[in-house]
Amino acid sequence: MRLGQLARHIDTTTTEIIEFLAEKGVEKNNHPNVKLNEEEETEVIHHFRPELLITEEQSNRESLKFFHIIS
Repeated sequence: MRLGQLARHIDTTTTEIIEFLAEKGVEKNNHPNVKLNEEEETEVIHHFRPELLITEEQSNRESLKFFHIIS
């Protein structure tokens, strides 16, 4: 995901995300089009909006249950 998209998704600024990643030892350019890998994205979401990860996990479980029901 791109930095700008993630910032909008978690309702924070790109600068705050870049500062957080720098604390973790990850150097990224503060530009909205900079790509973050999945691990970086998850760390950022976990730090700023952990409730989104729980929601995604629940959604995945519900999809799996639905799959088992129709199979």
